[in-house]
Amino acid sequence: RGREAGYDAVLAAPAAELRRADLGTANLEFAVAEAPAGDEFYHDPEVLPALRRAGVRVVSLANNHIMDRGAAGLEATLAGCAAAGLVAVGAGGNLAEACRPAVLELRGRRVGFLAYATPHPGQATERRPGVAPFVPERVRAELRALRARVDWRVVHVHWGSMYVDDPPPYVLDWAALLAEEGVDLVVGHHPHVLQGMERRGRTLVTYSLGDLAFDPSAGRFYAEVGRAKRRQGGVATVALAREAPGLRFTPLLQDDDFVPRPAAGAAGEAIRSRLQAMSEGLATARTRFLERSGPELVRYELQSLGHKLRRGHLREAAQLLLAVRPRHLPILWSYLARAGRRQGAGA
Repeated sequence: RGREAGYDAVLAAPAAELRRADLGTANLEFAVAEAPAGDEFYHDPEVLPALRRAGVRVVSLANNHIMDRGAAGLEATLAGCAAAGLVAVGAGGNLAEACRPAVLELRGRRVGFLAYATPHPGQATERRPGVAPFVPERVRAELRALRARVDWRVVHVHWGSMYVDDPPPYVLDWAALLAEEGVDLVVGHHPHVLQGMERRGRTLVTYSLGDLAFDPSAGRFYAEVGRAKRRQGGVATVALAREAPGLRFTPLLQDDDFVPRPAAGAAGEAIRSRLQAMSEGLATARTRFLERSGPELVRYELQSLGHKLRRGHLREAAQLLLAVRPRHLPILWSYLARAGRRQGAGA
C-alpha cells in the first residue's frame, strides 16, 4: 500500500500523535533494500524519511529480522537511517557498536536509549555484525554506565511470544531487572499484538504496543492465530517526570489494507478495555501464559511447521524443532491437555 499511496499516507494516523511529542521512537523490524531478493521481509528505502517526517527520531534495530539480509543489509539500513535523520540503536558492526547507547538532549535534559533483543543467531559478537542480545549481567553493566551520563533512560526490548496476550515468565523477569536498575521507560515489541502495561516502581513497562504499520500477509506465512487482534495497536505518549510521570494511549485499528487508522467510538473503547484488562491481569501473567497463551503459541508454531513442510523448507522445519528447550515442555503439555479436553467435550 505504501508504494501506491506513499508512506506518509500510511503513517498519517500515528504521525498525528508522534509529532505532538518531543521525541518519537519505534522499532524498525526489517532491513532496507532497493528491490526484493527472495521472499524475506524488507523495507523500501523511502520508509526511513517517511518515519522521520512522521515524528520518529530514534529507531531500535534490535530484533529478529534486521539481519535477514546479512551484513550488507544492516550496513544499508544504518546508512539510510543516518541520511534520513534517524538515530539507530541496538545493532552494529560488532557487539560494542550494537550495545552503544544514543544520548539526545531534550528541553535541557539528556535522554539515553539502549536496545536489545532476545538472543538469537543474528546477534552481534566481538567480530561479527548483528543485534545487541539481552544478556542480563551485561545489560546491568551498560545501564549503570549510562545512568551517570543521562537524566532519563529508555530501553527497547524485542522479547516475548507472537500473537498471544500474556508475556512469558522470562519477559517478566527481564522487566523486573530493568525496574531494579531504575530504567524510566521500557518499550517492548515482537508479539505483534497489544499486551499489558504496568509501573514497577519508577519504571513504566509497555510489554507490546502491537504493530504500528505492518502487512502480515507479505511474508511466507500468514498465520491464523490472533488475526483479529493483530489489527489492534496504538501510540503511547509518555511524560518523563520525577514527581508526576504521565501516560496517554491512543488506539489505532488497521484497515483491510493493514493501514493504521484512528480507532474512534466503540472500536477505540474496545481496544482500551482490552488493554486495561490485560494490564490488570499482569499479576497472574505467569499462570495465564502457561494456561492460555502458551497453548496458543504452540498452535501457531504447529501451523508454521506444517507450512514449512508443505513448501519443502526442511531446513527451517528442522531449525524450528531443534529450538525446543526444556522450558517449553510445560507449555507443550498444557497445549496437549487443552486439546484433550476439547476432544473429550466433543465426544
